[in-house]
Amino acid sequence: MTEEVKVGMSAFDVGVVNALGALAIALKASPGFNNDALKKVTQFFLDNKVPQPFQGPEAEEAYARPLRIILNDQAQIMQWLGQNESKH
Repeated sequence: MTEEVKVGMSAFDVGVVNALGALAIALKASPGFNNDALKKVTQFFLDNKVPQPFQGPEAEEAYARPLRIILNDQAQIMQWLGQNESKH
């Protein structure tokens, strides 16, 4: 079991993460969008961990959080928007 790491976020951080999520949702709902390519490059960044000089659990969580948003399928939000599924 992994320990949950708490990371403080500023209003700017929350806005950027929400904007990133909105862009990912819009792209995934777009006809012809290559979601597999997006997931592949995102996973590459996650696998290579947080870049230097950032270190420690808080830095790792802060780095991974927006990347995990991109990997998420956002199925609930797609349904809420009236989309049956992402078009990739």
